Formats: sequence, structure tokens, C-alpha cells
Amino acid sequence: MNNAVSLDAKTIIQLAWIALLAAAIVAFVFVIVGVLAFRKVPEKWNPAFTFSQMFERAKALQMITVILIVLAAAFLATLGVINSNGAVGIFSGIAGYVLGGIQKEPKEEKAAKEP
Repeated sequence: MNNAVSLDAKTIIQLAWIALLAAAIVAFVFVIVGVLAFRKVPEKWNPAFTFSQMFERAKALQMITVILIVLAAAFLATLGVINSNGAVGIFSGIAGYVLGGIQKEPKEEKAAKEP
């Protein structure tokens, strides 16, 4: 039994506009963060290095990827393209990835970093 929702052209166009708006908002946030990162850096430091270091520390790429996968899975489950078992599988895989990425720093490495 397939409970997929059929979409007409008007709904698809509306969804495309919503996706475009969401992408524009994300791009705007990245621009604001970038401007702030470049303006707050002291003269002796390289602003590009500081900006890349900020994203590396925040693990921005992993966070954005997880958010996009969650939104896509929820959207596909809502439309009936994937069933609830598929959505639960995706969500549990993401939970395992996120929780598996949490690591405690070994005491030896922590002690070596302290001056």
C-alpha cells in the first residue's frame, strides 16, 4: 500500500520557493558570521585562518549535514515517500553518528596541552 502524496505543479513551486528562501537565510547567516569574524580579528592575525578555524572548532559542516538529513527525512516521511520504518532508521543512524562523535580527551593528551 503506497500512501504517497501526489503533488501538483503549484505545490511543487511553493515548496521550491520555501527551499530557496531557506537557502537564502542560511547564506545570509554565513555572510553575517563571516563579516563578524573578519572584523573582530586583531591586525596581526589572518582573518581567513580565523574564519576557517571557527568553523573547524564548531564542526559546522557536520552540524549542517545532520540538520539537512533530518529535515529531508522528515519531509520525505511527511509526504509518504518513505515509511515510518525508513525514517526511524535514518534518525537512529544520525543519533549514533552524533553520539559516537562525542569523545573524551585522554588525560595524557590533556596534560600535555596544559602549560
